[in-house]
Amino acid sequence: MQQVTAITPPLTHTYMTSGIATDSLRQLVLLRWIAIGGQLSAIGVAAVVLNVRLPVQELLTVISLLVIANVATGWWLKNREVVRAPIFAAHLLIDIGVLTALLYFTGGAHNPFVGLYAVNVVISAIALPPLHAWAVAISTLACYTLLLFFHLPLRGSENTPLSEEIMTIGVWLSFALAVALITYFVVAIAAVVRKKDRQLADAKIAALNEEAILRVGALAASATHELSSPLSTMTVVVNELQNDDPGTPEFRENLAILSRQIDVCRMTLSNLMAAAGQVRITGGQRVPLDRFLSDVVEKCRLLHPGSRIHFQISATDAVPDIVAEQILGQAIGNLLNNAVDASPDSVHLDASWRDEILRVQIKDRGAGLPADVADKIGKAFFTTKVPGRGNGLGVMLANTTIQRLGGDVRIFNRPDGGACAEIVLPLAPLLVTTEQIHV
Repeated sequence: MQQVTAITPPLTHTYMTSGIATDSLRQLVLLRWIAIGGQLSAIGVAAVVLNVRLPVQELLTVISLLVIANVATGWWLKNREVVRAPIFAAHLLIDIGVLTALLYFTGGAHNPFVGLYAVNVVISAIALPPLHAWAVAISTLACYTLLLFFHLPLRGSENTPLSEEIMTIGVWLSFALAVALITYFVVAIAAVVRKKDRQLADAKIAALNEEAILRVGALAASATHELSSPLSTMTVVVNELQNDDPGTPEFRENLAILSRQIDVCRMTLSNLMAAAGQVRITGGQRVPLDRFLSDVVEKCRLLHPGSRIHFQISATDAVPDIVAEQILGQAIGNLLNNAVDASPDSVHLDASWRDEILRVQIKDRGAGLPADVADKIGKAFFTTKVPGRGNGLGVMLANTTIQRLGGDVRIFNRPDGGACAEIVLPLAPLLVTTEQIHV
C-alpha cells in the first residue's frame, strides 16, 4: 500500500515564510485527497481482484486519520498567510507516519511500495534547511528499520506468500511512481530556483539604482549652490542686453529664448532645493490634474523651442484635484524630453483617467528601440543616444519614481513607427485630502 506525498516546496526558509509556501501546502492538501482515493482503490483491487488478505479495518482507520489531518490542515490554511519550514517538515513527517502505518499492515519493509520513502527524503533534502532535512531523513530511516522487524506479513487468500509475478508488478509500479514524483518535484523546484534568481537579480538592480540615485542626489545638492551664482549673473547680463540694445528682431527673439531657458534652469534648481527640504514651492499645492499635466508639457516646450508637442486629454470622469508632486512632474518630463530628443517634430502626450487610474502615453516618431535593449531601458544607466547626448539617468529616475508612487512604466516600439512610453499610475495617493493641502 502507499501514501503519496506531493508538493512543490520552497527552497529556503525565506520561501517558506512567503506566500509560495502557503500555496504549496494548499497543493499538498489537494494531492492528499487524490492519494486517499488511490489508497482506497488499491485496497479494493488487492482484496477483491488479487485475493490478497488485508486488515481492511486497520487500513481504513489509518486512512481516516489522514482524512481528519487533511481537513484540519485545510481549515488551518484559511486563517494563515505564513507557512514556515518547521510546519512544512511536520507535514512531511505526517506523510511518512501514514506511509509507515500502511506498510506495517501490508508486509512492512518487504512491501514493494516501501521505495516511496525515497520521495519524502528527496523532497526534504531539496526543500528544507539542513536541520529539518536531516530530521526527516533520520525519521524515515528509523521507520524503515522498525518495519524490518515489526510488520504483518502480506499473504494471499489461502495464507500463502504472494506470487513472484504480483511482487514484480508491485516493484515496477513503486519504481515508476517514485521516478515520476521525484522528476515532478525536481522540475518544479528548478522553476522556483529560476524565479528566485530573477527576483534576486531584480532586487540587486533596484539596490544599485537606489544607490545611484542617492549619489545623484548628493551631487544635485552641491550643484544647486554652485550654479545659483552663474545663473544670476546670466540673468543680469541678458536683462542689460534687452534694455540697452534692442538689435534686430531675430536678436531680440534669441534673447527672449535665452531668458526663458534661464528661468527654467532657475526653477529647476529651486525645485531641487525644495526637494531637499529647504523650501517648498510646488509640492503640496492643490492643482487640477489636467493643469498639472499641461504645466509639464509647457515646461518641456520651453526647454525645446520649436518642438511640436501635441497634448490631448480624453477622460469621461471629472477632473480630479491632486497634490502636485515635483518628483512626478519631473518623471513625466524626463520621458517627454527623451521623446522630443528622438523626434522633435512630432511628439504626442495622451492622458486619460478612469476609476482613479491615470494613464499617460508619450509617443514619438523616432527610430524606436532596438529589440536587444528593450528590457534594459529604465533599469540601469543605459541609453540608445549617441555618446555625449545622454546616459539613461532620466529614464531610470522616471521609472524609479513612478514605481515608488505605486505605478508602472512600460516603454515599447509602436507598430507604425517610433516608441511609446506608457505610465499607469493609481491616483489615490495623489488625490487631495485636508491634511495634504498647504497654503
